[in-house]
Amino acid sequence: MKKKRNKVREREYHDLTGTLHFHRTGSATLVTGTGKKEESYRVQARDTGTAMHLDEVKAKATIKKPGQRRRRKPKTEVVPKVKVRVEKVIKRARESLVGTLFSDGARFFVVPNDPRIPLNIKVAKSDIQALNPRPRVHDKVVTQLKEWKDASQSPKGTITEVLGKSHTPVAEYRAILREFNLDPDFPQKVLNETNKVAPKVSGKEIRGRYDARKLFTLTIDPDDAKDFDDALSLQQLDKGQLRVGVHIADVSHYVKPGSALDVDAKNRGNSTYLVGTVIPMLPHPLSSGICSLVEEEDRLVKSVFLTFGSGKLVKTEFENSVIRSRKRLTYRQAIALLKEDNIKTIRKIPVPPSHQTGFPGKDLSKLPDREIRSLQKALRQFWKIASHLRRQRMDNGSLDLDMPETKIFVDKNGWADRIEKIENDESHQLIEEFMLLANEEVAKLLRTKNIPGIFRVHDDPEEEKLNEFRESLKQWDIHVGDLTQRKEVTKALAEIKRHPQRHLLHVEFLRSLQKACYRAAPDGHYGLNKGDYTHFTSPIRRYSDLVVHRIIDNYISRKKGKSEVAETKALRKGRLEDLGQHLSLTERNSITAERESVKIKLMEFFERELKKNPKTRFSAVIMEIGRRGVFVELKDSGAYGMISVGNSGRGRSWSSEDPGASITFKGRTLRSGEEIDVVVESVDRFQKQMNFAIPMDAGKRKTRRKKG
Repeated sequence: MKKKRNKVREREYHDLTGTLHFHRTGSATLVTGTGKKEESYRVQARDTGTAMHLDEVKAKATIKKPGQRRRRKPKTEVVPKVKVRVEKVIKRARESLVGTLFSDGARFFVVPNDPRIPLNIKVAKSDIQALNPRPRVHDKVVTQLKEWKDASQSPKGTITEVLGKSHTPVAEYRAILREFNLDPDFPQKVLNETNKVAPKVSGKEIRGRYDARKLFTLTIDPDDAKDFDDALSLQQLDKGQLRVGVHIADVSHYVKPGSALDVDAKNRGNSTYLVGTVIPMLPHPLSSGICSLVEEEDRLVKSVFLTFGSGKLVKTEFENSVIRSRKRLTYRQAIALLKEDNIKTIRKIPVPPSHQTGFPGKDLSKLPDREIRSLQKALRQFWKIASHLRRQRMDNGSLDLDMPETKIFVDKNGWADRIEKIENDESHQLIEEFMLLANEEVAKLLRTKNIPGIFRVHDDPEEEKLNEFRESLKQWDIHVGDLTQRKEVTKALAEIKRHPQRHLLHVEFLRSLQKACYRAAPDGHYGLNKGDYTHFTSPIRRYSDLVVHRIIDNYISRKKGKSEVAETKALRKGRLEDLGQHLSLTERNSITAERESVKIKLMEFFERELKKNPKTRFSAVIMEIGRRGVFVELKDSGAYGMISVGNSGRGRSWSSEDPGASITFKGRTLRSGEEIDVVVESVDRFQKQMNFAIPMDAGKRKTRRKKG
């Protein structure tokens, strides 16, 4: 009998604490530490215990080197295996879950909305029968979780709220509110304070302010804008100089530090823009009422006056002002005024439907010729300055990260009605450049005067991620140098913009960047390549901007020899740092909720495609190739889904030279980054997943890709 050779094994045990991020498969990633000290560990589904998505957990990591036979030298380096097992849930990410009620005939259970919670929550039949109104199968419900200690048993819960029939606009809207802790209603104390605010600006409020009501002033916003917090004015000065006024709604005049309005706004952190609606940071009488810079109404503002001479910024002034906007323009109206000379064509651009916007504005078709010509002249003067600012900014190393935006519009009943691709044209860029410059000038003032403030910070990306991106570019014949050097980054982005696979590569680059955040230190903005940058231009929807307004208010008051008007203790650096962390968290929560809203509405829209014959063809980009399918993103809508290639392996093969980047399926080779035509095959609203298929007669599209 042959004697077994002993194996040498080494084991190490480590205690870990972190946040568990689940995948749809049931496995998870444990993330420990923060920033540069952040580490991640793979956790198998069977080792996640009683944890759920985003729970804070304590885990045990076992590091084991593979056994190696004695008397024999290893041919390759021994790679240690790490096994992580969750031992204890320290803190639940949420005490309740939103899901859909099901029944197998004898028992009731709730399937969570989030596919990353692959568990059924058992609910007692007696609890359901006791509810009024009683939930029905396929209703969307909120379930309060009970204590769960045994992973071998399904978790239990109690239904606390019925949201409506699943996949209807009302139920899905309510589900997002509960899932992300968003509240469209305001506490009574907040409403009481709001009711005391006059709906019109009084003469007393205007007194002491710079009167800019006679300046030619307008706003430019999306069709579906609910509030208007920025306006531009134009003034011709002597010696050919132009004075541009960037006017921002003076929310700080109405929301005082420590008031119920202020406390509630700070807790919310920002407005959240779901498809077809908004969860405002401030009650509507303020956000879309007295603070909103609507047409033909006096409005109080904070103004940054920018004086330009010979194309250069020569002077910046800060004022508390009063304005009166002459026209509310949509981006579509603005681009027509910029590019079109024929007044009849301009007049055909419609105002947005009243159910989609807070204020539609006057119809261009009803304006006299001289008014349209005045708007046209002003916009073209604005763009002459803005285009110069944009060129200058790009020449100074600001990154061109613009991508077309997908906008989903809803009908009067809340159903997804149409999808529109919004290009970042000159009308958008015009507003963007003046807002960026105003934000920069305010931040520069805070830094040079050594005034504590909240800054918008975008840290430099990690060198390792940039190197990985640089290597991936080589597959597409894009060769650049060290991406820690800005000139190489701008070179790479210019190459990407001209490349057939620009969409895929652009997304990959964005993933290599850090997330922007709020901080009490002027640490600069990597994407804009600005050392001075803050958020000042949207106080109706961002609390950070409201705080900056109070800081500027103090500066203006001191400059004019008046007493400070805001609570100075709340504006100390230590408190501002804590506030910045809080606002960064509320912003991320809102961004996630907004993306979830878009995902739901996209599935709602594409579900209709299943009934069409013939089916609509959509242009898609292959984003990733996996073992079970090809993941694609539709170019016009941004919808994401999979083309299934089956589990058996029949009819498909992999490239031995470049596995994972191409696959041959049913006689056709598909490559990562390739553009293909697809049709909608199925929509799974519960798994939040769309499946596509390639039309039988779809032709191949050529792609540019390095061979070998």
